[in-house]
Parts: sequence; structure tokens; C-alpha cells
Amino acid sequence: MTREVATPQWVYDGFLMLQAAESVQFGYPNGFATVETPKNIQERLDPQMANRLSDQGVGFVILGGPIGAGMKEDLKIFLANKPLAQALKAKGIRRVLYVNTIGMIFSAPFFAEHPDAVNWVQRTSTGERPIYYTNWQYFIPCLNNDHFMAYTRSMLKTVMKEMEPDGIFTDNYGYYSYSCFCDHCQTKFREYLYKKYPDPQSREDRFGFSSPLDYVTPPPFRPWGLGNTSPHTGIPDTNLVLEPLTQEWIRFRCQRLGQVTSELNQVIKECNPNAIFFVNYVYGGAPGINCAVFHGLWPEFVYPHSDLISAEVAGPPSIAPGGAVQGRNLLMKVAKHYHIPLSTCSSFGLPLKDYKRIYLAEGIAFNTAPIDLIGEIKRENPPQWMRDYRNFYEKNKNRIGHASTVADCAVLHNFETLSFTYTYPQESLVLCEQSLIQGNITFDIIFDRDIDRLDNYRCLFLANVLSMSESLVKKIVDYIHRGGAVIATEDTSALNERMLPWKGEWLKLQKSRLLADLLKLDWPKEGLVCRQIGQGRVVFLAEIKRPWNRDAARGEADQTQTPSPLVQGSHSCGPDMPMLTGTPALAMNHREILEAVDYSLQNRRTIRIEGPENLVAEVTRNDKGYFVHLLNWREDQPVTEVKVSVRLPDGDRIETIELLSPDRETASQILNFVTKNGYAEFLVPNLLCYNIFILK
Repeated sequence: MTREVATPQWVYDGFLMLQAAESVQFGYPNGFATVETPKNIQERLDPQMANRLSDQGVGFVILGGPIGAGMKEDLKIFLANKPLAQALKAKGIRRVLYVNTIGMIFSAPFFAEHPDAVNWVQRTSTGERPIYYTNWQYFIPCLNNDHFMAYTRSMLKTVMKEMEPDGIFTDNYGYYSYSCFCDHCQTKFREYLYKKYPDPQSREDRFGFSSPLDYVTPPPFRPWGLGNTSPHTGIPDTNLVLEPLTQEWIRFRCQRLGQVTSELNQVIKECNPNAIFFVNYVYGGAPGINCAVFHGLWPEFVYPHSDLISAEVAGPPSIAPGGAVQGRNLLMKVAKHYHIPLSTCSSFGLPLKDYKRIYLAEGIAFNTAPIDLIGEIKRENPPQWMRDYRNFYEKNKNRIGHASTVADCAVLHNFETLSFTYTYPQESLVLCEQSLIQGNITFDIIFDRDIDRLDNYRCLFLANVLSMSESLVKKIVDYIHRGGAVIATEDTSALNERMLPWKGEWLKLQKSRLLADLLKLDWPKEGLVCRQIGQGRVVFLAEIKRPWNRDAARGEADQTQTPSPLVQGSHSCGPDMPMLTGTPALAMNHREILEAVDYSLQNRRTIRIEGPENLVAEVTRNDKGYFVHLLNWREDQPVTEVKVSVRLPDGDRIETIELLSPDRETASQILNFVTKNGYAEFLVPNLLCYNIFILK
């Protein structure tokens, strides 16, 4: 993925990170304080804190900064950090400043400084001002208001000049609403539409009318809800975004936020080309939500203009009661696609002695670089194993870092499918990806713009990608004819990019799937169908069987197999939205999913592991070597004599396999191996939590 602005190289060094979270300006107005808060803050801002953090091995600190209260009040916060910031710099510790850029305005002090800013905030269709969730003191600014954006750029320049930080950490990133009806939004939305549909015929084709667009408004979402459903689609989702104007509004907001991200990063880089733009925005996996509607966020627009992404809301790795290994690796894969790291946040309050090694191991294996926020700035000393993990990556980063995944499959995340629906394809996607992870199928996550690079992959996985343009489907068919393999599940290609069925009438369902039609194949009613198409292969999978009851009430654990992971998320204005809080168990036809992959790959996976399902593997490669990462999600149950078989790249010969581990209990050693039919086979003598095997 080409980037407009180069990411500073230091962000790939890997860090333990802490944050100065306590502040008078945020704590007092919200009641998040104690009588001792001023004393606590002074202790944390003492320049001597830099010595403590350096001794602890902390290399990255988020310092307090503007919270959206206006420059007069915000200056007090970040200037109070200056002595500590200078002391941290002297110790070689990276300093980024917490800045609330676009998320919210603290109304009383901000409006006192800028009385005209009462018109900078968003408006609902009834003229209300949305608030930040349930906090009535914080309004949501409008990103299409030029005055607000000018203020934000000026504020960033001031912060960068006064503090000279290594970057900006921007919290609460997104719209925090579904719609805005201010004059600026209506004007810019109409300009966007006129640019896409400049003539009467194009408007008639898209909207059903050829009239000018001067009276078009954004969709209200309330009280009518998130969307509607219609039997003519044949899609079992209670909310579908079928209206053309609503679809365009969703894309308009996402593109606009991408432009804003680019503009803010440019401001930062103009002040300091070596500073990073660190965005608190999570996408992919679980917890998961329709981010395009809920926050106006889509990775293709935001990630190329960001240097580091925070996964604050994604909890630490664990094993669900139903046996699913959970973590942040899907989020890491999305960030890696854009060549940037993901910052994990395992816990703010958990004592470090209770941290699990897998919290850090996951980042070494899957992340572009391991960066973990381990809590508030005044932390107890890290345990020895945590120092060992940090030192291990520091010692080996030039050897194993900047490595791409050796991917068996590319899993497509399609904008229309995941932005114009809410549950049905999202459930399919997370269950398929969970099966790939626990089946040790290596994969990349790709997006619509990557469809012309399919020849880089042996297999394309379409997990219920129900909305696809004809040109996209034809490119996939061409890929199959060139020798590629495709796995498609459920209702893949049942609708076009505008959510319209290919055949039938409005009140008469005639379900078809364009991919099957172009290949002249029938779609299975159950099970899977495997077919050779010239040099290529295709698998159609009729259903991804949920381990929970699809018809159960959302958010209630009354299912027969396992509790539903679906709950409700909401803004201050607008309807509740379904949200996946986790993947509690594997799909009930997990083995069928793996069978589909094996057929597609002609039984030549990159790696096979003979061991318990809590062992997860990743295979990466850079110009220094070929690496097999093996992780044990149950470090309290070490394993021995694990058989590994790894596929060798065509033409490569292996001379040695070296085992390295940050776990002191595992000795570094050269392993015996045999090569057979293009695979290297070896035994792992023991695995506590994390081993890496370097194939030379």
C-alpha cells in the first residue's frame, strides 16, 4: 500500500508504553478525581519520573495535552508537562502528546473562549446538538465546518511548536454520531453528490430522479432506525442500508474523515517530519461494529494517513469458554496491511505481576512492531519476563522485524458489505477468520483496492461478501481462470454494489449469485461444493454455522450452544447498533471451513501443527530470513514434542533451523529437521509461551 507521507522509522523499534492519564481539567468536571488528585498529578509530572521509567525499560510515554477545552485551558495542561517531557527526551524516551483533535468540545470553557463555536458543533435533523455518549458537557464538533478545522490545525501547530513532541496521540477519533444537518454538512454532501452524479441521467440511474440535488439532506437515522429490510434481497439481516442517498452519505463521511486524517498528519509532519500521528481507532475482528456508520471510519481512508493505530477497546488475549482463542491479531493484520504497527492496551489497572506473556508475545508474532500500553505512568516495576520480552525484540528487531506474512489466503473486507449491513456478514467474517487462525491457516486481510493484486495470493477467501460490483466479480473469475483459488460462503455476490439483487422483482425473490452464474455453477443448498475450473479451483460453502442461535434476542445469553456475542452500542442521538463483543466459539462447521481451504490450496498449507488448538502459528518473511512463530495461549500448560511441518518457498533450500525464545525456560538451539516434498519437518522440544524458528 503506497503512503502519502512516510512513517518515521523509530515507530518500528517496539516499546513498552505508559500514559499520564490523570488530570484536573478532565477529572474534576467529570467527577473522576479524589482530594489527592493535584498531589498525584504533581508526582507524575516530576522530571525525576524519567529516571524511574528509564530503569523500568519504558520507551514511550503519552503525556497529557489538549482535551478540547480551548487553548487557554488546554495550554495549562500541556505546558505543565514540559519539564517532564524534556527529562524524558534526555533519557531517549519517546514522548507523544494526548490531543483531543476532532472527537469532542468541552462546551463551557471552549465556548467562553470562542463564542461563535456554538455553531461549530453537529446538529441532528431536529436541531439538537449531539453529545459525547452520555456526557452532556461535551458536544461533537463538525468536521465539515471550516472554522473548526482551522482551529484544530492551529492548535496542533501550537502544540508541536511549544512541546516539540515525537508525535500526537489523538483520542475519540470519529464522528460520534450518525448524521449532521448543519449547513456545512448539507452543502458539502451536495457538492460530493454533484461531483459523482453531474448530469440528470447519472442521477436518474442512481437515485431514480433527475432533478437537481439542492434539497438533498443527510439521512436522519432516527426515528426510522439504521436501515430497513425487504424480502426481495433474500438477505437475513434485520437492518440493510438500501436507500441510495444513505449509502452515499456513509461513503461521503468515510472519505471526508480520510481527508481530515491526511490534513492533520500533514500539519504534524510540517512541524516535525519525524513525528507520528497516532490514532485511537479500532477496526477488524471483535469487538466489532459497523464502523462506517457508527464512527464514519473505514481503514482504506484512514490508515494510509496514520503512523500508529491504537486498539484500546480490544482486550488482552484470552481463551473463551467455548474454546476460541481471542486476541488482537486481526487488528494487527489490518495495520500491517498498511505497513504500520498497532498499539495494544492489555490493561490499565491489572497488576503487572498478573500479566500473561501472551499479551506481549502476540505482538512479536503478528504485529508490524510490538507496542503495548501497559498502564498509567506511575506503575510498579515490570516483572523479569516482561523485561526479557522487551530485550528480546530489541536484540532481534533488525533480524525479524519488517516481515510480511507468508499468506495462504487473502481475506477480502469489502466496503459495501460491511458498511451497508450490521450483523449477518460480520458474523460470517469473524467466524471464518477465527477458523483460519485456529486452523493455522496463514492469511492477509485485504480491501477493495487490492483486488488487482490477487496474483500475490494462492487463495481468495470471500466470507459472505454479499455486495459486489459486476466488474469486481469478473476480476475474481479471471483470477480463477489464471489458476487462482476462491472460497465463497453463503450469499457472496448475491447483491450488486448498490445492494440490488441481480434478478427478480421487488415483491418476488429470485435469488442468484453472480459469481456462480459467471462460472456456470449451481450454489449448494447445504454443505460445500468443490470444483476445478481450468487451472483454478472454487469452493462454495452454503453456510457458516453459528455456535449461537441466530434468532435469539440480541444481547441475551439464552442460546443453546453458547452465549451470543451480540450486544448493543449507541450514540447520544440515534438508534442502538448491534456490536460483536467477541468470538465465543468456533463455527459449528469449523472442520468444513478447513476442508474448503485444503481443497483450494491442494493440501499444501504453509504450515501444519500437531498439537492442541490453543497453539497458534504465524509465518513471516523479510530479506533476512523465513520465520515460524509459535504461540501457546495457555502458558500455564507448557507443551513438548510438537511436530511442525512448514512449506518451503519454491527453489529455497534450508540449511539450519534455529530456535529462539524470550522465555528463559526455553534454551536457544539448532534443531534437527528433514525435508520432504517441499516441506521442512521438525519437532519443537518445548514451548512455554512463544518460540520463533529461523529458517536459513
